[in-house]
Amino acid sequence: RNISDLFREMQQNHIQMAIVIDEYGGTAGLLTIEDLVEQIVGNFEDEYDEVEQEMIEIAQGNWLVEGSYPLDRLARITGVSIDDDEYDTVAGLVIDLLDRIPEEHERPVVQYGALTFHVLAISDNRIVRIRVTRTELETDVDHDQ
Repeated sequence: RNISDLFREMQQNHIQMAIVIDEYGGTAGLLTIEDLVEQIVGNFEDEYDEVEQEMIEIAQGNWLVEGSYPLDRLARITGVSIDDDEYDTVAGLVIDLLDRIPEEHERPVVQYGALTFHVLAISDNRIVRIRVTRTELETDVDHDQ
């Protein structure tokens, strides 16, 4: 079926959600009327959508990020190469560097290359907010030349 026909049928029958069945008779997913509307008119935000995580630059080389902020975006913005094969988020990297999940009362600081991660908030065993600072790596200068 095409999207318009499915939307019309769901609307006429007051159906808010449908289970999608694949060609083998198995469940392929869940479809809502909102999914169809977004396919027709484009994506829109409502009160149930999570706001996309932002990185806020608070000073040059200093950012506030959510623990769930994607590691690949952090690498692009800071210009620091980060090996992200093991984890997807900034919190995942920090937990790996600490080799544990920090306690709620802790405010650990860890270093990864030119980046320093200051854990600012922890809730329910999750790192919620982190300040990331980029320090320029000093290079050895040969004064004899």
